[in-house]
Order: sequence, then structure tokens, then C-alpha cells
Amino acid sequence: PTLTHTVSSEPGNSGWYVAPVTVTFGLTDPVSGPDSVTWTLNDEPPVAGDVVVIDRPGINGLIATGQDVAGNLSQPLALVLPLDDQPPTTTLTLTPTQPQPSGYFTTAVSAQLQASDAPQGTPTTAVSGVETTWMRVDNGPWLAAEPLQFDTDGFRTLYYFSIDVAG
Repeated sequence: PTLTHTVSSEPGNSGWYVAPVTVTFGLTDPVSGPDSVTWTLNDEPPVAGDVVVIDRPGINGLIATGQDVAGNLSQPLALVLPLDDQPPTTTLTLTPTQPQPSGYFTTAVSAQLQASDAPQGTPTTAVSGVETTWMRVDNGPWLAAEPLQFDTDGFRTLYYFSIDVAG
């Protein structure tokens, strides 16, 4: 028998899928006819069926075989399907952390941006990782994030976001 597959979407950047993926198997056999497809995802128990949905973040390993009516097995089909469907988070830390009771900072303010692509409790191997953090002060240009110090009077607006490797 011959086992084929289709994947519901194309991967994003660096081969990572950014949404759950459906893999559909096709099995043909010109002599006795196709019987069944069995697949295993991430070393879990085997499942009989021709469709599998990959929705677990991380690097997913999928192995499938097909069997014809006569009991012959196809060559195993192995796929690696990395999934990172959550955007990174970016945290702003100010020093000092709070303004005076008046609502104003009366000393220079340092600003530091820190990005993470792994929600708390998620292993970093389950995500693609942070690629870049961008920032802009007021209406200035977008720049790669770096520590800042605001030491002149006036109101400032800091815009920022991060992009993960998956895109």
C-alpha cells in the first residue's frame, strides 16, 4: 500500500505553524485495496484514523502507517510539525516603578523591555522563541528595543511589541 498525506496549512517563519494543523492521510492499494491507517503522535498510544489535528504547542512528531486488506504495511511516514500559536509577551519595567503622589516622576526614569515567548509554566522548547522586540518613543521611528532613560521634562509615550520566530 501507498500512504500519502496533506497538511491543512503552510508553516510560518522558520517552519513553525502558527495555528492548529490538520493532517489528512490517503491510502491506496491497487491489488487488495486499502484497509486502515494508524498514527502515533508524540509517543502516545496508536490511533486508527485518517485525520489528526495537531493543537499542542511545541515540536510534534507524527508517525503513520497504512495497511491493505491483505495485511501488508506501507512504509512508515514520519512528520515533524512544530506549533507556536501564541504571540510573545513583552513586559515594561520602569525605575522608579511609580510616580510621585502627584502623578509625575520627579527624577529620571529608566525603561527596560523584556520579551518572552513561553507562557508561565511552559517549557521554552514548546515555543519558537522571541525574534525581535521593537519600540518607538512618541512619533519617532521604530527601533530595536534597548534600555532607555527619560531625563527631560514632558510627557512621553513608549510603544512596543515583540515578534516570535514563528512570525
